[in-house]
Amino acid sequence: METQLITERTEKPKHSEFGVASFIISMVMLVTFLGILLYAGINSDLIAYNDTAAGVLGLIFIIAFLATLVGIGLAIAGITIPNKRKVFAILGLCFNVLIVLAMVLTIIIGILAG
Repeated sequence: METQLITERTEKPKHSEFGVASFIISMVMLVTFLGILLYAGINSDLIAYNDTAAGVLGLIFIIAFLATLVGIGLAIAGITIPNKRKVFAILGLCFNVLIVLAMVLTIIIGILAG
């Protein structure tokens, strides 16, 4: 009888696709949020007298907020999938939550500033 060496190939689990998507959304929304703040800060006089510019910025802000909430949902889904790496899901969850908190803080500051 011949003995054969059977080598088991142990593969690392792949990253969760939901987690990667959540991380990408968080990075895109971070750039979008910072862009909104930068544009509004530089062009504050223009926005004060232009309802269209303020409306467009508000719409982009709302879309970014909703996309960040989707990113949180994807991160939670990525964390719960078994046999997948969860690094990007955890990073996506952390970044998305921080972005939501920053957006809520921005809304509160805007309300208080009147």
